[in-house]
Amino acid sequence: MKNIIKSSLAFVIYFSLFADYGLGIYHSFKKHGVSDGLIGAVLFPWAMYRGVEYWWHDDYRNVNWDKRLTNDLQTCVYFISLVNDKKADKYQMNEDLEKFSEKIKDYPADKRKYLIVGTKTCIQLNNSFNSDLLVSLNDYKKNGNFNLITSDATKKLETDLSNFELEDDLGSIKKSTVELNKLIQENVTYEDINEMETAMKLTLEHQQKEFSRIYKSLFDEEL
Repeated sequence: MKNIIKSSLAFVIYFSLFADYGLGIYHSFKKHGVSDGLIGAVLFPWAMYRGVEYWWHDDYRNVNWDKRLTNDLQTCVYFISLVNDKKADKYQMNEDLEKFSEKIKDYPADKRKYLIVGTKTCIQLNNSFNSDLLVSLNDYKKNGNFNLITSDATKKLETDLSNFELEDDLGSIKKSTVELNKLIQENVTYEDINEMETAMKLTLEHQQKEFSRIYKSLFDEEL
């Protein structure tokens, strides 16, 4: 009986050592680079250390999250903005989306939530702006005077977006709004309105599908 117990304990110990060694080499290559992995493969104690270190390893220990999240959210907004860029290279965009989504997929839950909320707010603001434009075009058909409306919903979303340190992006949106208002006032006739409405509705349908696709690619969840 004692021999069986000793054999069982020996097996457990050897198996644990072997498992820790394998885990250490895997962890060395994956989290610390090729050089560290090669050292672990040659030096048994180093691989054993890395195997233990696996359980407390923190990928984000030295990350400046304020800077990282600001840059990452700008990247998310950039992907969203490409929906309206007819010259955008779809293949390259999808490649970049895949790489970026891989980078952020293991972020702590609160950091991912920051990016998710910021991206959703940007999409919602774009949708609200387009809704305002359609209302404004409809008003033009009624009274013959075009003035781009900014709804309370849009104003609130602008305020919400300003909390994400996206002042430049928000400034560009406001500038585009002013330019569009002026362009329509100076160049669009009553006869153009119906065509604009029809074209916009078709464009927005496609746009919403692309927003949903990009959001799904970024965060692996439905918009």
